[in-house]
Amino acid sequence: MEHRKINKTLEIIASKNYSNETELIESILNEIINYSDLNIHTAAFWQYENNKYSFVSSNGKLKDFNFPDISIEQYDLFRGDSKDRITILDKPFNIKNSDDYFTLLGVGDRTIINGKKYHEKLILFISNQINDDIQFVLNIIATIIGSKLQQQKIDANKQYLINEIEKAQEIQKSILPDHDFKFAGYEMFGVTLPAELIGGDFFDYLPTGDEHERLGIVVGDVASHGLSAAAEAMYISGAIRMASTFQINISSFLKKINQLVNKIFADDKFCSLFYGELSNNKNGLFLYASAGHNPPMFISAKTGEIKYLKPTGPVLGPAKNALYETEHINFDIGDVLLIYSDGITEANDENYNFFGDKRVEELLKRNIHLTPKEICYNILTEVMKFSAKHRFNDDKTLVAIKRYQ
Repeated sequence: MEHRKINKTLEIIASKNYSNETELIESILNEIINYSDLNIHTAAFWQYENNKYSFVSSNGKLKDFNFPDISIEQYDLFRGDSKDRITILDKPFNIKNSDDYFTLLGVGDRTIINGKKYHEKLILFISNQINDDIQFVLNIIATIIGSKLQQQKIDANKQYLINEIEKAQEIQKSILPDHDFKFAGYEMFGVTLPAELIGGDFFDYLPTGDEHERLGIVVGDVASHGLSAAAEAMYISGAIRMASTFQINISSFLKKINQLVNKIFADDKFCSLFYGELSNNKNGLFLYASAGHNPPMFISAKTGEIKYLKPTGPVLGPAKNALYETEHINFDIGDVLLIYSDGITEANDENYNFFGDKRVEELLKRNIHLTPKEICYNILTEVMKFSAKHRFNDDKTLVAIKRYQ
């Protein structure tokens, strides 16, 4: 199941203008029901008010079923001692169909009642099957809904503090490295273009080792964009800089960063991350691990063949105990590695068509003889032309690495 494709589809839907939260949620739930891979046939949601969850609406196969309100006491029975926001229910509300699976999720802000935390909304998904992959996708769905609900509340208050945003903009610029960087026969160039004044994408170059004999390259993409995403991006990039000073292997490094993100940030936050290390190794060894990041493209100067560096673990945040494998490639002279955020390949034209991997592949092949800076700017120019007439926008980041010696 393509998690990031589902994520982007729902983000595009959620980016439209809605008159209220109910209209937003109903639109997303309807799209989920129509997404065949999930096998979800019904969705319903409740809003917390007056010490209970009041039923709002349902959609799908059981849209005419009379779902009851849920008291706080009943919700406590549903979730037991679990603190997770996702709960599997056993045929609730006297629904007779024993073949269905019932998944209840908490979304939105949380309030404390009698020392316990409760989400402001509950969403029930009824499906023909349930497995770990579907549960992970439902967690992502809850994350997106929670993020969009929060964004709507922010947008409702038009009194933005312009001066504070400008300060945040300067802070974010200060944590990004210089665009150009050279290391042991390699040259690289990175650029970030936020969708708003500040964004949730980031990249960095991290000299590591006692003699700086290795160089870490990191590209991150925080879910959503704007002020809250920028704050999370700044925190994560700072944590990565600090952690990179310790002599630990890449798998352990990402595991610790993931646990930190899981602990510090709310459960509607997550981040994809690619981390790789160059060394002065004459064989061009490049070690890397990817936390759910869209696969970078590695092109051979000799053959023109492109290899995708696939994720070696899930996105940072949702799964506290996630593990990350370390893989490797070897650079020959002239080879290029292009690392990018999904704002590049998933940029949309006016007809909601994605820019796509194939266009990036063709541009990379045509530009492989150029410098990393020229490669990045040529690709970015084509992406901007392609998406010029589309309102929905996302942060865009490119980092190109080329071996010269």
